[in-house]
Amino acid sequence: MPWKNNDPEVRLEKIYNGDQQAREELIKDYTPFILSVASKLSGRFIRLEDEEASIAMIAFNEAIDGYRKERGGFIAFAEIVIKRRLIDYYRREKKYRSQVPLAEELLVANSEESLYTRIEVEEYKIRLQEFNLTFAELVSQSPKHVDSRRQACQIGHTIAITAEYREYLLEKKSLPLKSLESDQRITVSRKTLERQRKYIIAVALIYIYDLETLEEYVNF
Repeated sequence: MPWKNNDPEVRLEKIYNGDQQAREELIKDYTPFILSVASKLSGRFIRLEDEEASIAMIAFNEAIDGYRKERGGFIAFAEIVIKRRLIDYYRREKKYRSQVPLAEELLVANSEESLYTRIEVEEYKIRLQEFNLTFAELVSQSPKHVDSRRQACQIGHTIAITAEYREYLLEKKSLPLKSLESDQRITVSRKTLERQRKYIIAVALIYIYDLETLEEYVNF
């Protein structure tokens, strides 16, 4: 299984030096990996003739061009790119579904609901990774008291709806503590903001990326 090889970077060097055949061979050799990622995300077996397969293949090629060594291993990077592109595709599909007749929508509602939930969770994992956060950390960092959790969720929502805060968070990968301190909508101390930093960021990301299924768990 070629995709089990942890060092495709050697072949990437040939590609970056203009070897088109090396690119084609890399894509061909890693096609099982590409289909595997797409299948796991969709929850069903993806074949080469499926539209998701085409999107995943294009995404893998995009990953080749966008990869940099400082981003870690190529395979892990390629997996993220594939998932992002498929998530975008499923989001577009969901938007389309909302425009079809109700009777037709009801026929696919059950299967689609579980798919979109899975897609949102996968996207959330990717967004958290960008901030070096994990689900396990969120469990340990979640405020113990209901009022504290509600307050942290309100702060996360405030960050998401305030352009200045939102842009700072996404660019700097940290909370705009100084601005939050002077915001009259925020009633907690800087010490509390720092202590609840990870949880607040996690909540803000849910609202920023409009993860509707997950919003149900942080509504205040």
